[in-house]
Amino acid sequence: MKTEATGWRTQRLVALRLGFDPCKSDDDISEAVGKSKATIYRWFATYREGGLEAVLNRGYKGTKSVNYNEDVQAFLKKGLAASRWNTAVQAQQQLESHFGRRFSYKTVWRWLKKSGWGAAGGPVRQRVGLVTSLGTAPRPREEEPDQSGKV
Repeated sequence: MKTEATGWRTQRLVALRLGFDPCKSDDDISEAVGKSKATIYRWFATYREGGLEAVLNRGYKGTKSVNYNEDVQAFLKKGLAASRWNTAVQAQQQLESHFGRRFSYKTVWRWLKKSGWGAAGGPVRQRVGLVTSLGTAPRPREEEPDQSGKV
C-alpha cells in the first residue's frame, strides 16, 4: 500500500484494509473511501473470488468514441491553429455543419481539450481572436500627468 500512488487503487486497498478490522462497519468503510456500500460489497466479492490482483484490476481501459476519428481530430487541430473558434459552442456548430451529424457540447469540449484547446496559448489565443473579430482591441492607456503637469 505504501508504494501505491493515490487514486482508485489506493482507495480499494484502504477499503480492504479497513474491512479486515472487526471494529469497522460497512458504513465506516464507505464513508472513509467515499464510495457506496454496494461498491464496497462488490470489491470484497471480487477479493474473495480473485484475490488482491482482481481487486486492483479494473478490467477495462476506457472507451474510445467512434465519432472521434482522424478526420474530426484533424479538423479540430486545424481550427485551433487558425483560432477559428472563440467558444466550444462555435466549434460544435462548425463540426455539426462540416460532418453533417450532431455532437454533444460535452463531447466537443472534451475533444477540444484533447486537441490542445487548454494548451499554452489556447485560451489567450481565443480571446485575441475575439477581440480582433469584433474590432474592439483595447486602446493603450494614456498616462496621467503627475502633480507638476508633466506626462
